[in-house]
Amino acid sequence: MNGVASLSAEARINSKLRELGCPGKTFVEIAKQLGARVATGPFSEALTGKKPFDQETGARLLEILNRMQDLRVAVHKDYGIEIDWSATSKIANALTSRLLASITHDLGHDREKEIQNLADQAMKEII
Repeated sequence: MNGVASLSAEARINSKLRELGCPGKTFVEIAKQLGARVATGPFSEALTGKKPFDQETGARLLEILNRMQDLRVAVHKDYGIEIDWSATSKIANALTSRLLASITHDLGHDREKEIQNLADQAMKEII
């Protein structure tokens, strides 16, 4: 596994990227737009086992990948298509909007429907 332990954050990130069909460089761009502190060079080094992520970075990147997997499932379910991850700004916007809608729902906010509509619109923009 390219010198990376199979249960490490780096191995799980590699696996999830393959499952999503998302290139590492594209993922780094999405993650950066979502506030992750990551750059392409150190990201590649971590995935090849040269210098692992610190625990916080690894956890943050895995959280973003989990949200991307949820987005992929939702888009496939609603529209029957795969996501083009190269639309990084639109992907980041959809992920942010969906997170906001989820939090609003969990809190029972009175503008929940309006925010869910924004999330739905952001999701439509990536197809």
